[in-house]
Amino acid sequence: MEQNATVEIILGLQTDILGYNGMTPGPTILVDSDQEIIVRQINNTNVQTTTHLHGGHMPAGNDGHPVDFVDPGTSKDYLYTNKQLPATLWYHDHTNDLTGDQVYAGLAGFYLMSDDYERSLGLPSGDNELAIVIQDRTFATDGSLIYNDNIMGELGDTILVNGTPWPYLEVGTARYRVRILNGSNARSYNLVLSNGASFVQIGSDGGLLEAPVSRNSLNIAPAERLDAIIDFGNTNVGDQIVLQNTADSGGTAQIMRFDVVRVQDDPSVIPSVLRRIERLDPAASVQTRRWTFGMRGGPKPWVING
Repeated sequence: MEQNATVEIILGLQTDILGYNGMTPGPTILVDSDQEIIVRQINNTNVQTTTHLHGGHMPAGNDGHPVDFVDPGTSKDYLYTNKQLPATLWYHDHTNDLTGDQVYAGLAGFYLMSDDYERSLGLPSGDNELAIVIQDRTFATDGSLIYNDNIMGELGDTILVNGTPWPYLEVGTARYRVRILNGSNARSYNLVLSNGASFVQIGSDGGLLEAPVSRNSLNIAPAERLDAIIDFGNTNVGDQIVLQNTADSGGTAQIMRFDVVRVQDDPSVIPSVLRRIERLDPAASVQTRRWTFGMRGGPKPWVING
């Protein structure tokens, strides 16, 4: 249910949001590949909405087209067939000319897809599997959100992770699978760990990679998703490791903190082969199309092929 709501994001202040079930981020939806579901979106807000499943493969009528409006006081059933490889997806408002405003106001949530094969790999799971959405927001002194409708995108001065400013998480001396979504309007991040440890990337927007890749940093653009392992196995109880953003300074340079609070057995593994990916043969193509993205003058400057 899409609702106008008032929540405490900044301690002691109240912020008006648009939220799924009155909260932001919205509820996380867990599904399996090929598991057909229906999500009914009831619009109890005072604005038009439409919901897009970002990264989902589905018929056009269920894709949340920008002018497929759900008016206040009405609802729409979205059929998601999930006929695709498992991946980290997210759902968000997609209303024509208001997508930025209404996602910024809170209309976004995780949609996580898995299957029996992925679960058989032995990757970190249960409490050792996390999904975090990183967002930057600007708040007025009374706690209200500031959105300037900048055509080139909105850059906030406060980092939120899962709707909380600069949070911390208590972890054990084990591997954690961290699904990361950049839910910001315009800001890209370059993520590093303060103890100099590497990430092991295992997935991207399309799901698992063929093989894990060790990375000293993770660069992630708006709406992009990354799936990575963070290994706290070589840390000590009492250590604090900060997930940092080296692309910025000041208030947007720190994302969140991990506090190592317990010694933990770790049965997880990182397989050398994750998932075989079918390769497309360019020689088998029957037509070549070219898209050129650009800008021109006027109130709506973004153009494709002019």
